[in-house]
Amino acid sequence: MKTNLRLLPVVLLFAVVATAQTGKSVAGSAFAGAWRGSSNGLPSIDLKIENAGSKLAGTAVFYLQTRKDESEPWRVASEATLPMLSPTVQGKNLMFEVPHHTCHGCTDYGPNVRFEMELTGQNEARLVRFSDSGEQRDTVKLVRK
Repeated sequence: MKTNLRLLPVVLLFAVVATAQTGKSVAGSAFAGAWRGSSNGLPSIDLKIENAGSKLAGTAVFYLQTRKDESEPWRVASEATLPMLSPTVQGKNLMFEVPHHTCHGCTDYGPNVRFEMELTGQNEARLVRFSDSGEQRDTVKLVRK
């Protein structure tokens, strides 16, 4: 019995460490998965977020929607897949940036674009794009695919 009591603190320490590590993984996994935002009945953004050890990593696919005039239906003209840069989780919010071309079809990059994803339900979130000056610009509802 004396031997078992000596092991008790080690077992308790292991349980605390394992719980803390699991907590990190669970917090990140709330964002992990495939997400889609739509507008005009078409996809506007897809996010693929993965747990990469104790961090998150992912990609964002942006869909460029166009139409000839107001009487024509919207269509997806092109798409661009970009890496998520510096993903950071704070509670129910995931902040990240993506590289941004200076214009559609250009190869030159301008400042990164900053986004914040807020979990609003188990399979729903709100994605906000910020301007260079930090003002909220566009908001789209995301649904887990």
